Amino acid sequence: QAEDGIRDRSPSRGLGDVYKRQIQNMLKVNWILLLGLLVFKLQAQISFPVNGVRPPENRIVLIQNAMLHPDSSARSYLGEILIKNEWILEIGATVSHPEDAVRFDFQGKHVYPSFIDPVSDYGMGEVKRSPTRNNMVSSKEGAFSWNEALRSEIKAAQLFVYKDEAASKLREAGYGIVQTHFADGISRGSACIVSLKQANEHELILTPESAHCMSFNKGSSTQDYPNSLMGSIALLRQAYLDGLNYELAIKPKETNLSIEAWNQMQQLTQLFICTNPLDLLRAQKIAKEFHKSYQILGSGKEYQILDALKNDSIKIIVPLNFPPVYNVDDPYDLLRIDLSDLKHWELAASNPAMLAKAGISFVFTGQDLKDRKELLTNVRKSIQRGLSESRALHALTMGPAEYLNIQNKAGSLAKNKLANFIVTDLPIFQDKSSIKENWIQGARYHFSKPKADSISGTYELRLEPSLFTLSIETDGDKMDFKLKSKDSLKLSLSAKIQEGYISGKLNRGNPSGDVLFSCYKTESGWTGNAQLENGSWQPMSILRLEPATSN
Repeated sequence: QAEDGIRDRSPSRGLGDVYKRQIQNMLKVNWILLLGLLVFKLQAQISFPVNGVRPPENRIVLIQNAMLHPDSSARSYLGEILIKNEWILEIGATVSHPEDAVRFDFQGKHVYPSFIDPVSDYGMGEVKRSPTRNNMVSSKEGAFSWNEALRSEIKAAQLFVYKDEAASKLREAGYGIVQTHFADGISRGSACIVSLKQANEHELILTPESAHCMSFNKGSSTQDYPNSLMGSIALLRQAYLDGLNYELAIKPKETNLSIEAWNQMQQLTQLFICTNPLDLLRAQKIAKEFHKSYQILGSGKEYQILDALKNDSIKIIVPLNFPPVYNVDDPYDLLRIDLSDLKHWELAASNPAMLAKAGISFVFTGQDLKDRKELLTNVRKSIQRGLSESRALHALTMGPAEYLNIQNKAGSLAKNKLANFIVTDLPIFQDKSSIKENWIQGARYHFSKPKADSISGTYELRLEPSLFTLSIETDGDKMDFKLKSKDSLKLSLSAKIQEGYISGKLNRGNPSGDVLFSCYKTESGWTGNAQLENGSWQPMSILRLEPATSN
């Protein structure tokens, strides 16, 4: 007992105290172990099952020989990017990497950060006309605002649904992240920031509540009020006053969920959607009255009010939907075109350069473009009118990231940021440059259409110590896999190829079960990992030997 007391560096008070200390120490160790197991389980837990073999969770990708353009202020250089799952591990002229990293050679290619759109309605449902029966008071059930143009309780994150066709067009235009909202009403509720990769909604929402969205347009409400711009301004100002007096004057008598939601959103970024330059000035007056700072979606006509904007600390989101060339073949049609419309057609592309020269903060949005492929075309027009290339790139990447407060994870190519980048064949603002790939959170989207039979051929399937010959034949959407070995093993393989992965199961005649595998596409085939019959993991590769001679 005395020895135990000395060893514990505390006076011994008998066997009971020694045992008590030992039990306390054991409990501490057990709690630490239990906490570690819980953390591991939480990190490994995914709330939705996968119909098939789950893609590997520790995929390492190495981009080599790429001309890197990390951000708008840094010089480009020839370098490498090391990616683990959806994050950039390292970036530089050369980076250390594991031997089993999947390699991509981008010789002659340029790599830029993926674009970010700060205003969008992507993933939102169709705006439907309100069924209101009473023209004075809203018929919406629940403890909400009396006026249906005030929809502060709307949360875009709860309405967001992944739309593959729309996401595909945005990815092809170079976007990796957008801020989306339900575009209806004067107070439109909260926006959310979402990724454009192909996944379920739970994985796509990066920021559930990112901004409070407002406008002067009452939207789908069929109530009589407001029926003018003056009424919309009055209703918006009343909403601010109700919010300020809610706790003292309103809440003791009634609960209003719309006002409560309005107050909660005052801590968010305030985004105001305007349709003309005068609305922008009106919004600024309201912001000053209630001591707010707005980010304002402009109309593209800000050059008309430059003098009024120079003295304000304002952030403008500039649309790139420049007006098309007017058809003036018929002289009578020419007479019907307003001079102000012709003037805007002339100056629209100069708007960004004028804002930059005036020292006004702005970023770009492609929200109103009929064809997203016009995005870079219109940016190049602005560059021809005097906008610098670095300022243009900033307005597409880091600028929007700063507006959305996600600059710590997107907007540039840097260590510990999301692996969001586009790959071009030439410097991005050259006329003939085109986007060949868009990587979003480490997922690769390739826009060059491969030949229908490019997968068909003979491959070597290596799973140490086994070596097999795999034949893949395609017929439209159907794929046939045939596996052979040098000995007389009875083999079977079932697999699917989707989104750059080949996954499935291999039976080697082992009574213990099948080998499950998942491999990622490389230049010469697929590389990945397999879970063996005994549950252990091992590297696996499927490398092309020769293309198919048939099919």
